[in-house]
Amino acid sequence: MVLSLIVIAIVGAIAYMWSARGAFSAFLHMLCVIVAGALAFAFWEPLAIAMLSGTDSPTLVDLGWGLALGMPFAIILLVLRVACDKLVPANLDFDQAFNVVGGLVFGAVSGTITAGILVMSVGYTRLETQIASFQPINFQPNGSVVREGGLLYPADRLTAWFYSTLSNSTLLPPDGRSLGRLRPQLADEHWMLRMNYEEGKSKSTITPGAFEVKGAYKVTPSGDPAQLLSDSFDAARKQTVTNVDGTPVDPAQSELFGYVVRFSAGAREESGRIVVGNAQLRLVVQPNPNDEFTTLAVHPFAMVSQAAGDKLTLGRWRFDAPRVFVSSVGGRDDAPMAFEFLVPKGSKPVALYVKGVRVDVDPEKIKPTEFASTRDRDTQISSGAITSVTGQTKFDRSAAVRVRSDPSVSESAIRVTNRLPYNIIVQKDTRKNLEIDEQRRINGGELSKFGKDDTAPFGTDQLLQVNQFSVSDDQQVVQVVVDGANTQFGFLVSAAAGASGRPVLVDNLGLEYSPTGYVYQKSGETWIYFNPGAPIQSLTDREMPTLSRSQPDQKLTLIFVVSKGVKIKEFGIGARILADFNPQIEVR
Repeated sequence: MVLSLIVIAIVGAIAYMWSARGAFSAFLHMLCVIVAGALAFAFWEPLAIAMLSGTDSPTLVDLGWGLALGMPFAIILLVLRVACDKLVPANLDFDQAFNVVGGLVFGAVSGTITAGILVMSVGYTRLETQIASFQPINFQPNGSVVREGGLLYPADRLTAWFYSTLSNSTLLPPDGRSLGRLRPQLADEHWMLRMNYEEGKSKSTITPGAFEVKGAYKVTPSGDPAQLLSDSFDAARKQTVTNVDGTPVDPAQSELFGYVVRFSAGAREESGRIVVGNAQLRLVVQPNPNDEFTTLAVHPFAMVSQAAGDKLTLGRWRFDAPRVFVSSVGGRDDAPMAFEFLVPKGSKPVALYVKGVRVDVDPEKIKPTEFASTRDRDTQISSGAITSVTGQTKFDRSAAVRVRSDPSVSESAIRVTNRLPYNIIVQKDTRKNLEIDEQRRINGGELSKFGKDDTAPFGTDQLLQVNQFSVSDDQQVVQVVVDGANTQFGFLVSAAAGASGRPVLVDNLGLEYSPTGYVYQKSGETWIYFNPGAPIQSLTDREMPTLSRSQPDQKLTLIFVVSKGVKIKEFGIGARILADFNPQIEVR
């Protein structure tokens, strides 16, 4: 109700203002608003992708899509208004009634578009699921996401309809990739993105480089169509699916499309996991092969992912209850997952949206593997072949050093412990940019630099001490010393493999782990960086210092979060393995 009143107030205020200035002025302003809105939607996706590509700023990722829509609209409207006032300085004289009524009508159109774009721009930022106690999209008891209402005055829906319709007709792009075709149900998108884990507190969007679509499959059963909604892992339990408009999906008139998505470390939450729900992905399909501008957006009803961090076994999970969210397991860098959608028979896939980012999935570019039954698909799940994407690097092991290391020894170059290295203790109240959990363990934050007097002195109350890293139950911290104390493989690794290389641990399953932080000491100064949601991608990332032989007092330890139960096999930089651990390091 509050958001509806705000929208009504905006539209009413703009309509009233322009009714007082006359019909002709209101008409010119309406034209400026329409043009500004059209150009804003035209620039929206390219600008957002340009802003988010290559960025490591969590704030920009959280605000990028909203800024990319709202800023161009405001700037273009300002430029058009100034130009219009210069070109047409005088008003036309109509009678009072026409000025008032015409001004109200033209002003209401301007207010509707302005309020609609404002609601969508704000909605695409990282906010909680509800805005001003309003939420038009919700979960059904069967887990499907359904539209349940809208604003009292639907300015957002009217704006989306207006520009989508124009994009399919008067403003149709030369390549036919119109707003209306690629983004059906435009007004619902931002609500869907924020229906995520922890009621909008998780990532609603990710960067374009945080995932890849690695393959597709299709199931068109020749027998009972109800099998599309079941699997051999839990055959007794049946599932139903509902469209966004509230209509039930008929399996007899449907076929299943699955898409294999490989998430990279950049898609992680602050907890170090990748967490997804069915509202954050949607597949746009064209039901009628002869009507390319009528499209439909559907959401996944099930997904496939790794079941445990210490095994490559896959599991299939259903979105069959409200607020079902599936997370990656362990601490591996990449997380391949497959998402399954029910679409009308004969539909042509157009685009897949993953947390706001669009990928073209035209079957000519991503040809799906066809299965005659869900049993055939389940066989591929059991064997692990359906997400046969590991992201493994082709390493050069020619210069690897055989390292015998005991992680239980404090002087070891590799240690399995969540305690801060070098016996560092930070005081709770002076931890700077480090974030801590309820047990006073570091679980995120930005790089923090401490001087001699900033760390906790001897005798500090234990309730004020911060001396551990926080990880989930199926993860463990592995620390690798890369300073002068490690004479076997660590010192001056940047010179050995190039500063652009990514430090990496490799386990016995072939899975890779990037460092989630580091601890550096020199001349009484201590630097601490730890953020599982923003891992280190190079030896110069996150201001990591360069080691020098002329400064023997430097200490540097890389912090990795690894799946519990695996064995660490190798350490390397970039594509070059520097250390081969024998025996392998057990992570317990």
